[in-house]
Amino acid sequence: MNVFYKQLFIPLLVLLLAANFAGHAQTRIKDIRPGASSSSPEQLTSINGTLYFVADDGIHGKELWKSDGTEQGTVLVKDITIGVEDGQVQHLTNVNGTLFFSAKIVSAFGPANELYKSDGTSNGTVELLDGQSNKAESKNPDNLTNMGGILYYTNTLSLGGYGYTNLLKSNGTNAPGTGRINYLPSDPPNFFKISQLTVLNSILYFTYGGALWQSDGSQMGTVKVKTIAPGPGNIEIQNIINVNNTLFFTADDGQSSGVRRLWKSDGTANGTVKLKDGIGNPAEAPNPANLTNGNGTLYYTSSIAKGGYGYWGLFKSDGTDSPGTGFVGTFIKSTADTPLNDTNIPYEATANQASSPSSLIEVGGTLYFVFAGNLWKSNGTPSGTTKVANAVNPSLLTNVNGTLYFLSGPGSIYKTDPSANSAVAVFTSSDPTYNLTNVNGTLFFTHSDPASSGVELYKLDSASPPSDFSITGVTNVNCSLLTAGLRSLTFTPTYAGINGQPVSFSVVNELSPTLNSGPYTLSLYTDNPVITLKATQAGTATEASYVYNWLAACGSNPPPSSDFAISGVTSVNCATVSAGLRSLTFTPTYTGTNGQPVSFSVVNELSPTLNSGPYTLSLYTDNPVITLKATQAGTATEASYVYNWLAACGQGARIGIESTATLQVKLLGNPVQHTVTVEVSGAEGVSLNLSLTDMQGNLIGQSRTEQAQLTERFRFSVSDQSAGVLLLRVSTNRETKTVRIVKAN
Repeated sequence: MNVFYKQLFIPLLVLLLAANFAGHAQTRIKDIRPGASSSSPEQLTSINGTLYFVADDGIHGKELWKSDGTEQGTVLVKDITIGVEDGQVQHLTNVNGTLFFSAKIVSAFGPANELYKSDGTSNGTVELLDGQSNKAESKNPDNLTNMGGILYYTNTLSLGGYGYTNLLKSNGTNAPGTGRINYLPSDPPNFFKISQLTVLNSILYFTYGGALWQSDGSQMGTVKVKTIAPGPGNIEIQNIINVNNTLFFTADDGQSSGVRRLWKSDGTANGTVKLKDGIGNPAEAPNPANLTNGNGTLYYTSSIAKGGYGYWGLFKSDGTDSPGTGFVGTFIKSTADTPLNDTNIPYEATANQASSPSSLIEVGGTLYFVFAGNLWKSNGTPSGTTKVANAVNPSLLTNVNGTLYFLSGPGSIYKTDPSANSAVAVFTSSDPTYNLTNVNGTLFFTHSDPASSGVELYKLDSASPPSDFSITGVTNVNCSLLTAGLRSLTFTPTYAGINGQPVSFSVVNELSPTLNSGPYTLSLYTDNPVITLKATQAGTATEASYVYNWLAACGSNPPPSSDFAISGVTSVNCATVSAGLRSLTFTPTYTGTNGQPVSFSVVNELSPTLNSGPYTLSLYTDNPVITLKATQAGTATEASYVYNWLAACGQGARIGIESTATLQVKLLGNPVQHTVTVEVSGAEGVSLNLSLTDMQGNLIGQSRTEQAQLTERFRFSVSDQSAGVLLLRVSTNRETKTVRIVKAN
């Protein structure tokens, strides 16, 4: 370019950009990849007021970054895959202030994506080991979900040449803190996967193989709720969402003319039912979509076929059949469509029928959505469903502290709120804008400036107008169990409208006013699940009030961070006193200790004592099993452990330890036609569980032996089973083995 024209062009460009960025003051936070190339920030995720994201600075590849909204505070967290190669960082998830994600590792078994966590520092960004030594066999974390401060997720598992889909959990530490809950087959031709993890009342729900499942975080507590779809897999169940403690989803059960309908579930088979929307012919309102929680009411959309015409409808449901589930309104062209009923919502459309309502979001008790190229809002009635003026081609609807921000066209940002009937521009540009994200009341986004910096990270310096002083929510919630009906709650309130003056905080009937900034700890009874937070700020006239359902935030029955339990016995020493009498010395081991005193006893053998052991008992060999008991101050439940001390000592041994025999499963015939016969060894003296299922998880038979002999034989009838593959799972408290059985005709 000629030097004269270049000198003229650059100032003009600056003026044009200044004009484009009129509205709220905006800031390009940092040119992460200097020059016209793009760092392309993505996966913007807010955690405790810090933005985490993935970007490429041209040196380290796509890696994990964080930003506090300043140039100096926008930094690379860690170069997980050293050099220019991408770290494949995915699935950024906030679990009580800790960032979990997946990223690539390279091991002796080859590259694989594994689970990581980060505290925002390089040293604190580490891989979490799930106990599977061959990383290529347990990889690709997905569906990362927070339930009660524990991360639940899925991955793929390969064992013995067979494929499985894994359900796992992590408390942020290596195995056993991170490990498998259960695994289910994922083989041809359907390759079923666990997906759509959703939390309802401290229970995790998910779909697998055309069925709804639930898990309490344990293997035994991971069970099928109900088979919904007889079809080829998870695609038949979609859109799972928790709305006001009811689980809603859409499914095709094969009885609705080949279309999905709206369902709900309370976690039981009988309580998992299809909802009636008042439309007798399912084909007239098929395939509900865009399921959204609107202030405790489910809203969704569906197409409607009537009299040869096609329409779009907005629906809502309170979890009961019609009229509890039914129309909010039917959208009709104001110039062309024939009115259907008094739920008509007219709109202007000059071309063909508009696409479905989409992008449903609740802001301050008002439902917003996109329809026919415009922004709409609704209070749940036909007359209250209206178009918002000055909001054309909206997308990326984002709630920032009760104000709706959205993208209009390719690059401009507008805002509105429930009190307004129109939208106003806060940032205008003809260049593309992406990734609108609320970070503690500030709107972050990415924007393309092709002339100077490519796609980089921006923010609006004033994402919302100054607000009245208020309590906006609660963060850093920690709940622990004191007794069956008593919890210890630790939390910190969050505020809007802070002016830098002291804040006096209190909880009605629970905490007197204090200038302490928190966190606060209360002992609360579960029969009082709702508390009222109060705060006043010097220089502000009004008192802020916030009604907080602390029990819902904790879960109705939260487990301690680690349940107190007797986990085993160590330091076992056995001495022969006489032919039928032994002297046993041992020390129990515990999990979930909190530093408080532990009272230990042995039923019928040792009275409760605060002595920490070791303990010595004189025991007769005709009483080979004893029951250990323990209680811990501050823990509601009593721990119990059934201990086969004689098996640990050995029948004639002077010194022994608990058996570590390897579990062995031997099929007496495979394939089978009528009966599965199996011999199990290596479980002597401990409880033994067997369950036989088909590949969809349907239980065929099960058996349990409380105290197994050297070799045990079991039989299961399979005469009424179809030809295919069956799964036999054999487990003790030490190990589990799964065997595949071929059922022949």
